Order: sequence, then C-alpha cells, then structure tokens
Amino acid sequence: MISVPKLKWKFGIFAKILLTILGFLIVSTLTLALVFNWFFRGDLLNSHRDQDLRQLKDITNYIEQAYVEGWSKNAVYAGLSLVVPKEMRSLYLFDRKTGKVILRIANEKQADLQPDPNLIREVIRDTEMTHSKYIIDKEDGKEMITAGSVLINGKPKWTVVVISRAFQADFSRFHSRMVLAVCVTLIVSFIFTLILSRQLTRRVKQLTEATQAIARGNFKPFIPLKSKDELGELASTVQQMAHDLEGVDRMRKDFIANVSHDLRSPLTSMNGYMEAILDGTVPEQRMKHYLRIVKDLNTRLIRLVNDLLDMSKIDNGQLEMQFRPFNVTETIRKVLASMEPQFVNHQVIFRVYPKLGLVSEGEAEDIEVYGDPDRIKQVLTNLIQNAIEFSPDGKPILVDLIASDQAVIIVKDYGIGMEKEQLERVWDRFYKADQARTRRNGTGIGLSIVKTIIERHGTTIQVESELGEGTQFTFALPYASHSDS
Repeated sequence: MISVPKLKWKFGIFAKILLTILGFLIVSTLTLALVFNWFFRGDLLNSHRDQDLRQLKDITNYIEQAYVEGWSKNAVYAGLSLVVPKEMRSLYLFDRKTGKVILRIANEKQADLQPDPNLIREVIRDTEMTHSKYIIDKEDGKEMITAGSVLINGKPKWTVVVISRAFQADFSRFHSRMVLAVCVTLIVSFIFTLILSRQLTRRVKQLTEATQAIARGNFKPFIPLKSKDELGELASTVQQMAHDLEGVDRMRKDFIANVSHDLRSPLTSMNGYMEAILDGTVPEQRMKHYLRIVKDLNTRLIRLVNDLLDMSKIDNGQLEMQFRPFNVTETIRKVLASMEPQFVNHQVIFRVYPKLGLVSEGEAEDIEVYGDPDRIKQVLTNLIQNAIEFSPDGKPILVDLIASDQAVIIVKDYGIGMEKEQLERVWDRFYKADQARTRRNGTGIGLSIVKTIIERHGTTIQVESELGEGTQFTFALPYASHSDS
C-alpha cells in the first residue's frame, strides 16, 4: 500500500494579513450596505406613500368632476388608464352599498394586484367612518394599498382602491445596484489587499532570508532599505546587526588565533628550556636564568587563563566581587612592586595628591576606599601592563592617586597613543590595536574585563588618547566610611 504524505499548509503572515484585511473590508462594507439600505428603504417608502396619496387625491377629484359633468364610463376609464399603468398598479372603484366593482383598471394575469374580499370590506368600513384616505402596507412590503371615498354632494358614494407595487420595483432596482456595487467594491478591495499583502510579506520574506543568511555566516546579505516605515527601520536594524556580528565574528577568529598563539608560544619555549635543562645542555651557572624565563612564561599563561575565566564568568553573570574597605595606596604600591621586573626599560612614577594638595612619591599618604582589592589589583595590573606594551623604551609611566570627592586613579603613558576609531573601540571585547605598531600579544579582552570590574564598583572609567602623544585611563573609587567596616 502506497502511503501519501500529508501536506501541511503553512498559515503564514501573508494569509493572516490577507484574511484580516478582507474580513475587515467585508464586515465594514456589509454593515455600511445594510445601514444605508435600511435608511434608504425608509425614505423611499415615505416618498411612495406621499406620491400614492397625491395620486389618490387626483383620482378621486377626477371621478367627482366626471360625475358632475356627466362623462361616460369609457371616457373615465380612458382618462384613468393614462395615470394607472397596469404593469405597476391596479385601480378599483367599489359601490359602497353593494360592494360591487363599478370600474376596474387591472391586469388579470397579475394576481398580486388583485384585491382581497376581506380587504375590500375593511377598506369600505374604514373609509365610511373617516371619509379620508387609507393606506395599507403589506407585511412583505411588495404592495402598497391606498383607498379613499368619492364624495358626491358632500356624501361618500364610491370607494377608490389603488394597489401599487412601484415601491417594491424601485427598491428592488436599488437593491440590485447596491449588491453590484458591494461586489465590485469587494473585488477591487481584494485585488488591492492581495497586492498590499504580497508587498508587505515580500519585504518580510527578504528580511527572513537576510537573517537566515546571517545565521549561515554571510554578514553582507541583500537588505532593502527603501521604505521609511517600521519595516524599513527593522531592515536598518538587521543591517546594523549584520555589521556588528561581522565585527564580532572577525574579532572571535582573531581571538582564537591569538589565544592559540599565546598558548603555543610560551608552551613551546618552556618545553625547549626544560629539555635543555634536563639533558644538561644549559650550564649550571645559567640554569637560574632560564628557570626565571620559564617562570615568566608560566605567569603569562596564568594571566591569560585567568582572563579567559573572568570573561566566562562575566558572560554567565558569575563574576564574584568581595567589597570591603582597603588601603588603595598600599594596593598600588604592591602592584608596582610585583611588576618591578617589567620596568627595566621604563620609569614608573607613583604620585599621590592628598587632600592638602601636596605631592609625595614613595612614602604616600594612606587613602582608604571601598571596593574589591583583588579586582582593583587586576585592573591596575592590566592598565600598567598596557602602558608598558604601548610605550617605547625610555618613556615614563605615571600612576597618580588624587584625593578629590572620590579617590581618583590615573594611569598615563607617553606612548604611541590611539586614533579616534581605535579609541571608540578600545572597550570592545577581542579588539586589538594595530599589532604592526605595538609589541602587544594579548587576546584583546583585558580592557573589556577592566571596564566590567569598574562598572561593578558603581563608577566609570574614561580614556583619553592622542596619536603619538600617549594614553590616559582615569577611574574613581568611593572612600571607605565607618559603616563599611
């Protein structure tokens, strides 16, 4: 037995837009048609009532005049036939005493224009009491009946009954035209709705294809940006997202390459030094020198791994901070002492500007701040390391601690500086300056971690730089209070 696969019809946005607009148009058009039809029917009915009453008055006056002047029955019949067309109306003249038909102008084949005996008796009785015109509208609205008395010498002698279906004919003609107009309106609306829906869904489909292309790694898909509406704004946003993702992807690839290089190079060097030490190639008097090199390489690897772990913790929201009061002056001094072997080709100057405005070097005034001392050490180490790597040999590096409204820390170098584009992207993860002009071999995530740590302290870090003049990083920490202890 051959199984037929089931076809799944996708109720997409095109169908939803089309059905929604069509449904709204159909409901609104039909509602408008019904309301207009109701009002028009009432106005048309009143108009025909007035017209039939005027005609009835003319007929009764005509018969009264013919009686007074002694016209023959044929003359009266000929005159009334001109105003009572047999296709639309029928006229009956009844004797009020006997109820017999005296004059009749009617088409025998049209039963709906024939009077009902009960109706005749009712009409004669009512006109006898009121001597006035009388109107009966049938419930189905197909015929209208008007009746009145013919007065001879001031007394009712005969009863005239006119049965008309002119109202129904006019209303049916209007109704058919209304139906035609509604149908034409719906057809035209359907065509325009179809075109509009396809236009909207075509642009949505283009955006969908563009996002799918971005997901596949194509960061330059075709994205239409002609319109200025919400879809145009969405297209512009998608294009900007593609541009940003392209930059992130490029930095990710560079990051992987840098990490691979930064891991492989120290490990290769460490392996070579250790083999040389183990096989006796390195003289004993030079062994400590090479062991220090291995230790420096190991420290570099530890710093790289710690940066990667911190980045992972930041992404997962797990970066732990241990806030407490601490001596920031002593912390800076310890950081500089631990980095002293890297200051061989640079002069690092630590200056403290206490609240009295004096400048001291070396033995600095103790300033207590509130924060995470270990993370601040990490920030200082990264900033000073950047200053060393981006400064030519012999250029000084300044570390200033200023006691202002807060404890302000400045790390300034007189190195190569940065261009405006580099300055705008200095905090971007994985971003690295032009390596051809620097000795930097990092991963490009250090400053991103620095910015996150400072922001977690409830403050900000600013960077100022001029190409060829140097770079300055500035951040502040709140003073420790007694309640922080």
